Amino acid sequence: MEWQMKVVAQKDLDRELRPFLTARRVHRPSGGWLRTARKALGLSAAAMAKDLRVSPSAVFQMERAESKDTINWCTPLCPTKGISRGRLLSG
Repeated sequence: MEWQMKVVAQKDLDRELRPFLTARRVHRPSGGWLRTARKALGLSAAAMAKDLRVSPSAVFQMERAESKDTINWCTPLCPTKGISRGRLLSG
């Protein structure tokens, strides 16, 4: 009986996570999402830095770190906005 409950739980989990599988297939742009968004918006690093309340060098550091896959770009932004990572991602 216990193994049947585990099978049901696994199927429920699989069903719940199915929508997220397509997100894994989205490839990050070569320069990273932060740089791509900045360029698409026509912002300089200085303008983005002003909006994020960080230095221009911090913007470049985040862009480089993201392109090297050493950080998740939203992590260093959270403290500058005074919000949690989950809140930042939810809009």
